[in-house]
Amino acid sequence: MGPADDTETTGGLSSDVLRQLRRGTLERTVLENIRARNNPLQEPIGPYTGRCQYCESDKYMFDDAAIYGCTLCLSLYSSA
Repeated sequence: MGPADDTETTGGLSSDVLRQLRRGTLERTVLENIRARNNPLQEPIGPYTGRCQYCESDKYMFDDAAIYGCTLCLSLYSSA
């Protein structure tokens, strides 16, 4: 099993779905299913919540001094 197949880094998504997620070309229903799986309790999303605004993941967020983002869907956000 290579790094691209690792559930820890891909969220259990197939490589095709992950590629579409990162390009922003997923069908709306597929994206809604990913969001529902990532955030089953419908907790708040966005800045200062610890959840990605796009895929609603809380497991794949990173933060540094200038920028923060999600390593699952590759969304980047400004800290300013």
